[in-house]
Amino acid sequence: MSLGKKQTIRVLAKGGILTPSHLSRILGIAKLAGSDKVHFGSRQDLLFDVKSALMPQVQEAFKKIDSDYIVYGNKGLRSQNIVSSYVSADIMNSTSWLSSGNYLYVLEKFNYQPKLRVNIADPEQSLVPLMFGQLNFIASPIQHYWYLYIRRTDDEIPVRWPVMVLSDDICVLAQALERFWADFRRGNVSDWFEFLQHRVEYNNRKVEQEPRLDFKYSHDYEGFGKMHASKNYWAGLYWRNNEYEIDFLEKLCALCLQTGISKICITPWKSFMVKEIAEKDLILWDQLLGKFGINMRHSSFDMNWHLPFKNKMALRLKRRIVKAFDSVDVCVYGLTFGIKAKNDFSFYSIQLERKVGIKLINRIDLLAFYKILYVRNFNSNLCEYTTFSSFVPWYRIPAELQKLTLKFYSHYLQSSEVIETESDKKETKTLVYQCEHCQSVYDEKKGMIAFDIPAGTRFDKLPDTFKCRLCDAPKAYFKPVYFEQLLKNAQV
Repeated sequence: MSLGKKQTIRVLAKGGILTPSHLSRILGIAKLAGSDKVHFGSRQDLLFDVKSALMPQVQEAFKKIDSDYIVYGNKGLRSQNIVSSYVSADIMNSTSWLSSGNYLYVLEKFNYQPKLRVNIADPEQSLVPLMFGQLNFIASPIQHYWYLYIRRTDDEIPVRWPVMVLSDDICVLAQALERFWADFRRGNVSDWFEFLQHRVEYNNRKVEQEPRLDFKYSHDYEGFGKMHASKNYWAGLYWRNNEYEIDFLEKLCALCLQTGISKICITPWKSFMVKEIAEKDLILWDQLLGKFGINMRHSSFDMNWHLPFKNKMALRLKRRIVKAFDSVDVCVYGLTFGIKAKNDFSFYSIQLERKVGIKLINRIDLLAFYKILYVRNFNSNLCEYTTFSSFVPWYRIPAELQKLTLKFYSHYLQSSEVIETESDKKETKTLVYQCEHCQSVYDEKKGMIAFDIPAGTRFDKLPDTFKCRLCDAPKAYFKPVYFEQLLKNAQV
């Protein structure tokens, strides 16, 4: 007997953090709902389908585990998950005073469920975008103080709040801004500041220096890597179709509990990470992944994309582009791509927007085309998009994107340190080392801070055991290449 159509539940995991036991209980509810898979959302939440006839049982089950959720697609101002860069703590560069405990402290202060998009992020990391919320709290160099950037809509440039706010009072200020949000549709941030100064008490201090929102290369979030502050490891898992088998995740939760791991962290890239895996337990993780045939060597072509949730058309387009990039060995290192969905906040360096053509029988869309945009200086923190191409049919998109990668590397060359050689008659060139397997790049100037390789480390000084952080290829698979060659490869 059919149980009717399906609805989608969005489970709110505050800060993108779940304990293995809590995730296991959520997975049990997903199974009760008739699902065998779950998805992860860009706001570090978890989603699954519910057969409509089973919704009352699902809602009752959620009451028992005290977990916040919304029914995806319902109209009206809905609750939003709080996004944080907790997932990056202890595996990437970080602001000196900011630790895992600091994130947890701030998150615990939230005694209400926001309806505005609230982000809490470290500007030193590059895994969690800084500006894809409406209220974006960004750690400052001054201990326990945060900048605030307000972004009313996706089309607006974020504006800095005139003062910094203390960790203790992030929740206080966020709740006050939400309470008066409807009144802030007009006027500017200075007006809002003056309005709230007489109505809300919160600890703040003068902004003594502007925050640095520099471009940073996106961090590899798949595979195994070393933690910064301990001898343990982190593991990152990614599915290209964003469909995670519940059976596998239940076994993963059990392994976490068995080995004393207390947190599972969701990334905005629809993947998740497990931190503090003891070296002695790595074999258990290898066995789990092997049992389920899990591949942890996806190419950068696959991983640096963001797609609208459950959008089959977007997934097909991405696959065509990835296949085209792979066939000509185009380099996409340092770039992120997104297919724009309605009401989503953009947080990628290159954006595709689908424009409707002519609909046949109100279903088949003929002559649809795409608009290709890129963010200023390819720095997604700036949120200022410029049109690169308009009226692009789907089959021309790979070629247009390759031209745009050429523009990116030209910009990179202009701002990079260059080297000179006698044999090239003083011609300036920038030397990097590229993996023949997945085309990822090792830049001596930048090193790999997240993997304890300091900036300025020469490639020939890397140990023979060095492997590609993306595909695990040995050091021997890296070949020296000038950026001029990468540019040539990127040409159509």
